[in-house]
Amino acid sequence: MKKILIVLIVYLLLFAGCENNDNNGNNVNTNQNTILTIKNSTDYNFTSVSYGLVNFGAINSGNDVGKDVPANNLRPIIFTMFLSHIVEEVICTTDALTCEEGKNRSITINKNTVVSTDRGITDSIESVVFALEMQSKND
Repeated sequence: MKKILIVLIVYLLLFAGCENNDNNGNNVNTNQNTILTIKNSTDYNFTSVSYGLVNFGAINSGNDVGKDVPANNLRPIIFTMFLSHIVEEVICTTDALTCEEGKNRSITINKNTVVSTDRGITDSIESVVFALEMQSKND
């Protein structure tokens, strides 16, 4: 009886770590957590990154952070981008997005991501940085 129990435990442990995929090959969480991963592929560091009430903290250039988030809520990602070469901080807001319950979602923010800023500029991150550089030269 002990051998059967040990074999059953080993069997459960082996398969507990396997990924579950839907029919399209997408990873699905069996524990129904909804995980959003935000990747910063810009040349700038982000602070105060949030999605709704979930705080992702700082995400430096080239890094990503994943967190459990509420499912099926339409929310933007909001972050502060620090532009060290012109000593400016700008608050950026992406378009709103939703995360489907029980599935992982990954968002990459890059230089082409369109954001609205606290400076009244809505454009790609690359264009926002350029506009702020031009403003700082004129000041």
